[in-house]
Amino acid sequence: LEVVFGSNEDLMRSLDLRTGHLEWATLLRGGNSVIWTNPFLMDTDGDGVIEIYVMTLAGDLYVLDGATGEKVLLGIFRDSNASPVLADLDGDGIIELAVAMYYGTLFLLNANTGTQLWNSSVDGAFETAPAIADIDLDGNLDIVVASEWRDTSLYAFSRTGNIRWSVPLVDILSSSPLVTDLDNDGNQDIVVGSGSRVLCYTVERSNPFAYSWPWIGERGGAGTTGNWTDHDGDLLTDTYELAAGSDPTLNDTDDDDLSDYQEFIHSTNPRNNDTDGDSIPEGWEIENDYDPLDPQDAAQDDDLDNLTAYEEYLAGSDPHVMDTDGDGIPDGEEVNTYGTDPASNDTDSDGMPDNWELTFGLDPLKNDALEDPDGDGLSNLGEYHAGTDPQMADSDSDGLSDGWEMANGFDPLDPVVPLDERLLSSSSLLVGVGGAVAIVVIGNRKWRRKRAVDSARRDPSR
Repeated sequence: LEVVFGSNEDLMRSLDLRTGHLEWATLLRGGNSVIWTNPFLMDTDGDGVIEIYVMTLAGDLYVLDGATGEKVLLGIFRDSNASPVLADLDGDGIIELAVAMYYGTLFLLNANTGTQLWNSSVDGAFETAPAIADIDLDGNLDIVVASEWRDTSLYAFSRTGNIRWSVPLVDILSSSPLVTDLDNDGNQDIVVGSGSRVLCYTVERSNPFAYSWPWIGERGGAGTTGNWTDHDGDLLTDTYELAAGSDPTLNDTDDDDLSDYQEFIHSTNPRNNDTDGDSIPEGWEIENDYDPLDPQDAAQDDDLDNLTAYEEYLAGSDPHVMDTDGDGIPDGEEVNTYGTDPASNDTDSDGMPDNWELTFGLDPLKNDALEDPDGDGLSNLGEYHAGTDPQMADSDSDGLSDGWEMANGFDPLDPVVPLDERLLSSSSLLVGVGGAVAIVVIGNRKWRRKRAVDSARRDPSR
């Protein structure tokens, strides 16, 4: 982040705001280049580099390259204390520049070429910068500027340079106009400051203007385009947003999860959610430590999972973590081999992790929780919770199906489990010679060998 300013020393300077390091210093036109006005910053040609517009006290209008400080003399006028203001007045995508001169003439120029589009004069002096706003909410931008000296009035100019109306002022002004709907009544208000008070004028849709009331202080509201009002709270003034083409009522004009102010900080376009054209939104790039001005980083594979940054964005995975969902399958395999979701460890939401389903030959893209492919009476989901094999009816090879063991209180993963009390209550024990133990399950009338202590011999005498 840089700060740009002029001085009485004929210089424009750019400093790194965090370190104080001088980025560049540009000498203007010597003694005629005293700078008492605020520069206006905007990328007017869409090249991703901010242009700096500044008017000198003598009336020289310069545009400087924000990165290098290289200057171009855009126009030579005379005697100006007012800062230039930029906006796309007619909505054709070309930025215009309005500048007011001390001798009472308002100029409108093409901001890129300096070509004069029109000028309009009054019998007064313009000391402060104009404001650009749709004052009567008819869909067309207007220019509001205050004059003093012989004619102390507030003027409204149309975008074509015609004077729409003027109203006499009761005092000499010391501030630029600010346009906003102060009381949210649907009519724009124009606030101007003088040496002793603040005046407010209401522009009613049914009348050209109506004088309202003196008021001390400063407020903002919907529709604001004044120099120091920030209606959407994104730390950019509404005048700047209007000039830049962003919406002063939305803090994220292009809906890329990057506020308009953050776009300004990162030199991205607040009207384009993908300034570098790499098909990845800028908000995602910033959040994941990529450069929103470098289209080449879309092809990087920082976590070596065989997915590029662009593919990670499409998949919703983390470009810096090989296995985003922690299911044991690298993101690249999930996307390219199995078609599973690298950001979810259970793609089909059936309660069974993708890796478990793949390990046991189930389909991680199909909800098969209630299926029973091995016919053991235990569903796939039940097998997952029991830790058994859904493709093997008798996981511990003890002669009892997994479903029966679970239903009767045995461990389906342990072929050597002691008898429990529930089984004893409904079974009989048969003890053979040498200590062989078997269980007779009376309900089924079937013999099941559960535990063999040794291979006992039968007594021929019995």
